[in-house]
Amino acid sequence: MSINILMSKNWAFIVIALFIFGGFTPSISGYNNKTDYFESVNVQDETTLKCYALGRYGVEETETTLSFEEAERIYNKLKELQVEMNLDPFSEKTHEAKVEYIDLLAEKNLIHHSLTKNDYLSLLTPQWHNQWKKIPINDLPRNGGIASSFVCSVTSGGMGTLLPPFLLPRPRMGLSWIGRGVYDAAATAVGSLLLARGFMAIGEQTGIALGFTGVGLTYGSPVGPIYGLAGYALFVTVNAEYIETFPPNFPPEISDESPRTGSSNIPVSLSELSFRINDPNGDRMSYTVTTDPYIGSGSGNMKGNGVYTVPVSNLQGSTEYTWYVSVSDGQDTTEKTFSFTTVFEAPIISNPSPSDGSDNVQVDISHLSFTLSDPQGDLMDVTVETQPDIGSYSDSNVNQGTFNIPVSGLDYFTDYTWYVNVTDGVHWKREIFTFTTLPKGIIVLYPTDDSYVSSRIPSQIAGDCKDLAIKNGGSGNNWAAQPVIKFDISSKTDIKSATLNIFYRDYHDNNPSGRELTIYRLKGDWNEDTITWDNMPVHHNEVTSSIYAPNSPSNWMQWDVTSDAQDFITGQTENYGWIIKDEQYWGGTGIPGMYCNSKEYGENIPYLEIGIAE
Repeated sequence: MSINILMSKNWAFIVIALFIFGGFTPSISGYNNKTDYFESVNVQDETTLKCYALGRYGVEETETTLSFEEAERIYNKLKELQVEMNLDPFSEKTHEAKVEYIDLLAEKNLIHHSLTKNDYLSLLTPQWHNQWKKIPINDLPRNGGIASSFVCSVTSGGMGTLLPPFLLPRPRMGLSWIGRGVYDAAATAVGSLLLARGFMAIGEQTGIALGFTGVGLTYGSPVGPIYGLAGYALFVTVNAEYIETFPPNFPPEISDESPRTGSSNIPVSLSELSFRINDPNGDRMSYTVTTDPYIGSGSGNMKGNGVYTVPVSNLQGSTEYTWYVSVSDGQDTTEKTFSFTTVFEAPIISNPSPSDGSDNVQVDISHLSFTLSDPQGDLMDVTVETQPDIGSYSDSNVNQGTFNIPVSGLDYFTDYTWYVNVTDGVHWKREIFTFTTLPKGIIVLYPTDDSYVSSRIPSQIAGDCKDLAIKNGGSGNNWAAQPVIKFDISSKTDIKSATLNIFYRDYHDNNPSGRELTIYRLKGDWNEDTITWDNMPVHHNEVTSSIYAPNSPSNWMQWDVTSDAQDFITGQTENYGWIIKDEQYWGGTGIPGMYCNSKEYGENIPYLEIGIAE
């Protein structure tokens, strides 16, 4: 007798192969009962019994010598278990049959020393067992299709019909069954007698077995016909809505990419990309490779484990390339994205001022600036042009560094474009930058100090944080966050209007859309390097201005602070800046929190827009 127990990492099922070694051949046609059957064959006194535990990486084997009566006892207990699992795999009687069968194996020293009885029981009751018991088949993941096996054992049962309805224990050309995918779903287990492979099919299914020897029947029940079969076949194929194979199909693996992802300074002479593919199950694989920007592509079919290459050409310097590898074994597909950057050959232009795309630039700026470098340290020729013309520049054989280009004569509310061209004699680079000046009568000021205070950590100093957080305190263990901000407007005299602008970047928990945000003047001085929830100054009781939070992030918020700014200039009150609050009680958990940009964020930073007399 040989018992093959198939094990995988996450699930397992039992494929039973029964062979009595003793120099006899069963004669099923002469079978009337167990006693008559075994008396009709020539049986040796002892039988060698082996038990195999097959895992992903190897085989554990145990062997013992038993009398024929002992072997017959194990055989009968196994058949009893098989019947119970077909009738009701979830019943207490089935569980008791499992325990009795495993106890019998242990008694006869047929459990390998590396395994325990619990290991064997877990194989008979895998992780998916209780899940299938509790949930309808409609809730199972759909991993269906067709699975087949040659020279195999097969058991199947559940709601459905067997054709023909009754199978006597004799060979036949073929049979079929139709299983239903209801709560007590049809289930089929098939295991190869030649290889350590098999599959389990669950739910709606149709099956065909050719060259079948075994037993089966169909009987009626109040909920519909129920069928069961068990035996061996030369060929079995099943089309089902859920199929799991053994060994479990592990997806292909992609590794050892060249160039390594994230690498830089790759020569433009690179002629091929390479990668390794591996399938843990040893399946043949198909792959495709694409590139962006396009420098080549490739594909292959029915490939084994190994390293494969794709030719590429026409690479450009100072360019980031992305390449995509997709590998399929017919069941699962693995996709990976790799990237590399070619060698920086052309000069690099960076750090433009005013920054590209900036608005509200003062008309009295005196220069444009940028940083210039060359990867090889070559001397460079550089030219700068502006449109409309506010200045230009040209020079030869310059070293890398920061360049200031004098400009003058800027007009209000005008779009300007400036062009920087540079060459090292072999490679050249051009960058185009834009900015827009302020409308006439408008001045823009940026914060001298900004931060936020939070009751969550009352001693926290957030002056160097990139966020200005706004949050209502709610009740209980909830916490509040309130931004503080200050500008120097001492040099301004005739202020007609003043608007505080803060960029709303993101939120957490619930959307704060429509929540009222109020702003108050502070009564005491502070600076961003020391202010906390514990030491922040009090504010005036009168609300300066209020707005409602936008419907979504990536929007500017504006408060009218004209009256405060005018009072600051006239000296009616000291300029200690403002504090912003969300005072709308939330009354539960998940209080909306807003993230706004501070001046440390680097772009879309807060500013005070002041209208002055012309």
